[in-house]
Amino acid sequence: MSKNGKSVSDFDRMVTVLISIALICIVVWDIYNDAQSIDTVHVILIALAMMPWMGSFLNSFKLSASGLEAKFRELKEEANIVIEALSEPEAETENKPDADLAKNFSQDQLKVLSTLVGAKYTLGSWSGIKRDAGMASKAQTLDILGELKNNNLVKVVVGKKTRNNLWSITAEGYRVLQSSEAK
Repeated sequence: MSKNGKSVSDFDRMVTVLISIALICIVVWDIYNDAQSIDTVHVILIALAMMPWMGSFLNSFKLSASGLEAKFRELKEEANIVIEALSEPEAETENKPDADLAKNFSQDQLKVLSTLVGAKYTLGSWSGIKRDAGMASKAQTLDILGELKNNNLVKVVVGKKTRNNLWSITAEGYRVLQSSEAK
């Protein structure tokens, strides 16, 4: 996982969790023993406990005498990746397949392309593609995906939460697949 381009270690993650848990425990203990109701201090402690987990949504955060100011990150770029991946198949269904297009690609490459089209998810992990296409190994699957990417038949995006590569078929990949089916 990375935060602002820097690696977040397991120790840092553990410290973040412990601080959040400690702050929540303080609030619960205080409400149970003394306050019996939530006041401003409790709200501030709960907000502080949530702050480390809001990093993916917040751009900046300021606390001043005039109040609290938070600027939320625009998720436009992430939304555009998903919209682009979803819209490509529809755009290419109008093109007529070229019967000679698929002859440059192996059966395994065409099987991987077919798996990406037939998958229940728009984006696929190498392990899901390996399983669904019946590939023998991780190395074989990644080699084929690399070759397809070099030929602009698939594209790869990095998952925001998992940081894993996720693969999807491109418009050119659809054309190749259609030409293989036209034979």
